[in-house]
Amino acid sequence: MNELVDDRATIAGALDADSSALRFAVRKFGLITVGGTLRAADAVLQEHSDHLSITGRVFVATLDTGNRRRDAHLHSADFLDAARYPAIFLDVYKLPLHGFGTAIGRLRVRGTATEVELDVCVDEAAGNRCVRATGLLDRRAAGIVPPGRWDRIIGSDVHLDLTAWFRPPDAVRAAR
Repeated sequence: MNELVDDRATIAGALDADSSALRFAVRKFGLITVGGTLRAADAVLQEHSDHLSITGRVFVATLDTGNRRRDAHLHSADFLDAARYPAIFLDVYKLPLHGFGTAIGRLRVRGTATEVELDVCVDEAAGNRCVRATGLLDRRAAGIVPPGRWDRIIGSDVHLDLTAWFRPPDAVRAAR
């Protein structure tokens, strides 16, 4: 996981994957909202002199919309192409040290990177930090352009909602 760390920053926390998830919602037929979850795999919270940053990833195989047939289609080359691109990467820059703010997220899906403006809240509880971030992703700009009718049926805007809990690095080492 060393490739995730910026040498100029202090590691402020390691992801508690069991308490963290990336939720999404997208319109279908312009009428129905389909939502789902991707489980966070790993991430590092870094503290800089005046802000925080996150570097992490989720595995496409963890995608769950509550419908196995739909999930299998989303895993296919028509959508996320999990066989070629098993992970989605997210880097979030310029998070406030605490409280509310705006940050820029860089999402890499199917090998295509796109920026997303995120509304964020950073909070602390019992020595752990929680980062909540919401934003809107244009799936076409992110390279998710399914063939034929699917591109017309599924809305372009994907609502993202990230909840990420980070434990102090010492707590992570002690738990191993």
